[in-house]
Amino acid sequence: MPPLRTSMPSFPFRLAGLALVTGLALAACGGDHKPSDTQTAVKVGSAELTVHQLNYLLQQRNGVPADQAERAGRELLERLIDQELAAQAAVKDGLDRDPRTVQALDAARREVLARAYGSKVERDAIAAGKPKPEEIERFYNDNPLLFSNRQLYAIEQVGFDGADASSRADSLLRSRRSPQAFRDALTAAGVRPVVQNVTIPAENLPLDQLKRFSELASGDSIIVARPGGATVLFLLGSTPAAVGLVQARPAIERYLQADQARRAVADATKALRAATPVTYVGKFAQPLAAPAAGGNPGAGSAAAGAPAVDPAALRKGLDALK
Repeated sequence: MPPLRTSMPSFPFRLAGLALVTGLALAACGGDHKPSDTQTAVKVGSAELTVHQLNYLLQQRNGVPADQAERAGRELLERLIDQELAAQAAVKDGLDRDPRTVQALDAARREVLARAYGSKVERDAIAAGKPKPEEIERFYNDNPLLFSNRQLYAIEQVGFDGADASSRADSLLRSRRSPQAFRDALTAAGVRPVVQNVTIPAENLPLDQLKRFSELASGDSIIVARPGGATVLFLLGSTPAAVGLVQARPAIERYLQADQARRAVADATKALRAATPVTYVGKFAQPLAAPAAGGNPGAGSAAAGAPAVDPAALRKGLDALK
């Protein structure tokens, strides 16, 4: 399990930006378009790098203060020049025909185009209209743990590695329920746990874990399986921090719009698959073998019990939909 957020974002949810990452070489070289002198930022040999290319890169650097934009632009321009020089040298050496380079360029092109299509579908879904007031109110009422009954949870995280970490944690917790006793047992067994005390607002927990936390008493714990190990979350206590409908409305509106966009992308993907023949060949035409018994006991149940839409997991991408 990745480390849980320890920051205390003010409500509405703090949303991080989402930026498209594209190969600069695709922008810096190639194409027959000749920019005018007013568009040209610098000439590198016979190639011209444009103000538009530079502005595009600047847009990817979210949060550059206005008084630092000029310096940031000059720094990016120097990097773009170095990249163009390296790209020209690569072409001169014939690397643009190297199979690995061709594959990388093809993968980058496919990735950029797929993201562009997904972004268009998202924009169209958002343009279809904002959520209605009754939809916002319904979401608020249907999720009291996020709003009217919201809590701040004081948690001690005890993580350790091992293929059998989940089962070992379950066995130890049967007789060592306190965080201190659990840590001591791990240390005595030669295991070095990673311990962190955090305060987590309700919206930073996945919905399935949030419901379980709301039913725990102080001192109770939850085992969360992760690749290569497990983390035990001990609930030390909780503090009420309710959020009213008026305060929550902007965040709910953004969330519902993001969910609408997510579903639109999923529907568009299904439609594309339905309209285009997809034929698996060779070994890929054979069904995947069932996983061997004795795998991670917690991974399957966690995936099966996860909600279709998880506000905490989705939060990272919502800001782009403002």
